[in-house]
Amino acid sequence: MEQNAPGVAADLAAVQRPVDVSQMTDLPEDRDAAVAALFEVHYRQLLALARRLLDDPRDAEDVVMDSFVGLYRKWGSVRRTDNPLCYLRASVLNGSRNRLRRLRLATARLFSQFEPPAPAAEQSAMLHVEHDSVVRVLHGLARRQREVLVLRYYEQLSEAEIAATLGCSVGSVKTHASRGLQTVAEHLRGM
Repeated sequence: MEQNAPGVAADLAAVQRPVDVSQMTDLPEDRDAAVAALFEVHYRQLLALARRLLDDPRDAEDVVMDSFVGLYRKWGSVRRTDNPLCYLRASVLNGSRNRLRRLRLATARLFSQFEPPAPAAEQSAMLHVEHDSVVRVLHGLARRQREVLVLRYYEQLSEAEIAATLGCSVGSVKTHASRGLQTVAEHLRGM
């Protein structure tokens, strides 16, 4: 072997080992390398934080990835503060809050549209009582079941459209619809 071989082997070993950036003292100067090192060391920890804050694991992954994209874009200013991990944590927290806020607003908008079309005068009283009963039962359902039933029966969306709207599979939509309808039927039978 040549004399340079031990140096090359050491360089390769350094590339294969994750850079320990937990103390934030040895971050590479290059933005790509620094963000990659932070990602490798802190992604799982940040993902666990986001999953604790959000119900949907895919939402948690999106929030964490958005945080790293934001770090990459603002690397010059974040690097000067010497605390990129703090920036990432704050970004994950803010992204999670924003995601939850948007979900609450979307849910509120859906429930504000619960008024059915005006029925004939003789059926009005009966439909009003039935509608109020169904709305009360809907409010008692699990969040995802309620969303699926509202999108299906009030918004007239197909299962595929609901799955796309909620970011889940069609099978998941069918499961939530079935369980939600069963709960609604049980409550209405008991009245």
